[in-house]
Amino acid sequence: MDLKPLETVSAIAAAVKVAEPFLAKILGPPSEELGKVIAAPIKDLGERLARRRQERITQVAAGSAEQVRNSGAEPVQVPDYILVPLLEKASLVDDDGLQAMWSSLLAHAAHPDHSDTFSHLYPEMLAGLSPRQAKFLQVYFEHSHRVVTPTIQPLSPSELVMNSRMEEFMLIEIVGASSFKWNTNSEKSGTIDTLAALGIFRVEPEVDPEWYRSLIYKYNQSARGGRTPDLPKDVAITMRRYCQFTVVGAAFVMAYQPLDGARKTEA
Repeated sequence: MDLKPLETVSAIAAAVKVAEPFLAKILGPPSEELGKVIAAPIKDLGERLARRRQERITQVAAGSAEQVRNSGAEPVQVPDYILVPLLEKASLVDDDGLQAMWSSLLAHAAHPDHSDTFSHLYPEMLAGLSPRQAKFLQVYFEHSHRVVTPTIQPLSPSELVMNSRMEEFMLIEIVGASSFKWNTNSEKSGTIDTLAALGIFRVEPEVDPEWYRSLIYKYNQSARGGRTPDLPKDVAITMRRYCQFTVVGAAFVMAYQPLDGARKTEA
């Protein structure tokens, strides 16, 4: 955290006036500690955040260490350009489900079988997901994984991609068969857009095949009447939207699965 703008007494006094009520709400301090927040807000905030981040890093690292140990491997050094942003972003997350994903991601980065193919993009992708978006992504992965796993072992990201393509209406079916449920249609659309923006999904619109049949029928009818159909007035073009993992997106999702399961599919 850059505290330079608050180094002067006047700047700190002004910041306290604005920040104190806000910090009281977002930090949720007990009433007996509120005086400390008012008296030394910047110091207290720094200490609180540092303590929270340290605890989260410890939890994530402990989960990763257990996974690597249970796999029977010795951890390898993770390059700074991967390790630093990974730990930094993981330290900001307090959701249990996301923390488990961060632990698995770190375990893959530190595992000798996976470290060479671990991308620096993975921490950015996971950091871009909300807890609910991550839950949906897991549902999507598990559905795609079930489709291909019985016939292809070990599974590669490219093979997962080829078996992950589905029309958007199918998302309703796979979500309906899971414990996850959309709150609104806007949440569904926003999640798909986020996954596409992060490079995890490829979203492609295609002309509905039924439209071609309708077009041919209209042409045949018009030919009998001696006129050319007026497009698109006579036959409105209908589109379908398809979702599919990108190769890096599939590799990313496989990399935050628990390490013992990931080793079976050679993520």
